[in-house]
Amino acid sequence: MNAPVPSRAVRLAWNAGWNMAGQTGLAALGFWLIPFIIRKLGPEGYALYSLLGILSGYLMLLALGAGTATIKYVSEHAAAGRQGALRTILGASFWLHGLGVALGAAAVFAFRHELSGQFFKVEPSSLEAAAWVVACSAGGAVFFALGQYGQSILQGLQRYDLSNAFSLLQSGVFLGGVAILLWLGHGIHAIGTLFIVVSALVCFAVLTTAARLAPVPPSWRFWREARSQTVRDFLTFSVSGVIGQVAWSVAFQWDKMFIGHMLPLSQLTYYLIPSAILQKFWLIPWTIITAAFPMLSELHGAGDQAGVKRFYRKCSQLVLWIVVPGFVMLMVLAPQFLTLWLGEEFSHYGTWPLRLLTMGYFIYFMGSMPGVAAGGLGRMRYAVWANIALAACCLLFWRFFIPRLGIVGAALGFLIAFAAAFLPFLFFVNRDFFRMSWLEYLKDVCLRPFLAGAVLLAIVWAAHFRIHTWASFVLVGGLSAAVYFSLSLLLLDHDSHESLKDVLSAFRKGLALKLAWIN
Repeated sequence: MNAPVPSRAVRLAWNAGWNMAGQTGLAALGFWLIPFIIRKLGPEGYALYSLLGILSGYLMLLALGAGTATIKYVSEHAAAGRQGALRTILGASFWLHGLGVALGAAAVFAFRHELSGQFFKVEPSSLEAAAWVVACSAGGAVFFALGQYGQSILQGLQRYDLSNAFSLLQSGVFLGGVAILLWLGHGIHAIGTLFIVVSALVCFAVLTTAARLAPVPPSWRFWREARSQTVRDFLTFSVSGVIGQVAWSVAFQWDKMFIGHMLPLSQLTYYLIPSAILQKFWLIPWTIITAAFPMLSELHGAGDQAGVKRFYRKCSQLVLWIVVPGFVMLMVLAPQFLTLWLGEEFSHYGTWPLRLLTMGYFIYFMGSMPGVAAGGLGRMRYAVWANIALAACCLLFWRFFIPRLGIVGAALGFLIAFAAAFLPFLFFVNRDFFRMSWLEYLKDVCLRPFLAGAVLLAIVWAAHFRIHTWASFVLVGGLSAAVYFSLSLLLLDHDSHESLKDVLSAFRKGLALKLAWIN
């Protein structure tokens, strides 16, 4: 007899838990190794090292939105047992992930010297190393794109345990390998080679696992069915999200390009550290968002509109419960944290960029579940237009502020752009999708997390003058977090209390059932 399928609440918590565990481990590894890497490479060398991931991320835009479309349609077709449609989707996704990125990587490789010397304005003594970094980022991007194809299949099948294991493996092995190479006396050339090798090995492992778990193999000649409704829906959803993904890339990645072009390369490192810290916090709500997306698509596919609204509201509040304490502590304790971690120089340059980026990211997280709703309900134009407005504002404000205020101007432009683009987006999605007014949203979603956050802010602000060591930092942070989460439990409504009890009970008593369902 088949084991019963766990409830959506349990699956959401299980998937989010795997996401959280993997990203927490990776964040801990980075926290330990990044100071050592910066000391060995120096500010300019660390900026070159960071270009490996930055340029690969730019090239992923040429996958034309195939990742999100794959998660959505693999989830829907696999749940409905539509094997023919699933075969077609898997084949289309493979070609979309691979072909465009491969062509873009070839172009980047061909112009690696021009990018290094003319665009990033690298010092003549570092031109050869910079060109090698650009070449390696192009080669690694191809393997990374195909690996993301496999990751999208795993996420569509809701195997977040495996998806996060592979993400942690790739990032962790590379980061640890970089530290070992530097300890052995190697430099940026060896790091670039390692980037390609790790990307290729993890790509092979992900594709092998996805092929084993997928219910059907891909249809490699999907173009024979190019006129079918399945292909049209997939390509329409994928391509309709391209503009939004380009705009997203502008907002979250092009600030580095502006800084690298307009300012000395060492300034990029002072900005990358605050940006990287916020991206680690970004991964916390991302654990909820990525787990929620296929479930929201599943509910929508089943026609359960009341369930969609209820699920959206609970996930929106859950994101706020998770991010509020981290953002409060970053705003107040930014100078203490940067000084203890990387020294006074990084604190001097990075404190205000970190604070401004924190406020911008908070607005972004408030708009994260509306973005999931737009994708899961197949109404991407809302997210597309919001991202277009965001990208336009970022380009305008960065062009104005960076030459005048440096990296602080980049962070300020980021904040103003998100306020101008995402607060209206949040309003329109709530109104048009769920008939939810601002007052209802603030009362039902925001009020309780914000009340707990206000208490936390008062506690941390009163204690931050006394923080001078890691021990005092951890003590204040730990006690403040304990107060926040205790107050959060008191403020939870009855339904949330019951859901939390169900989830904890399922993890405690139903672990064997979950494992049986996975296998």
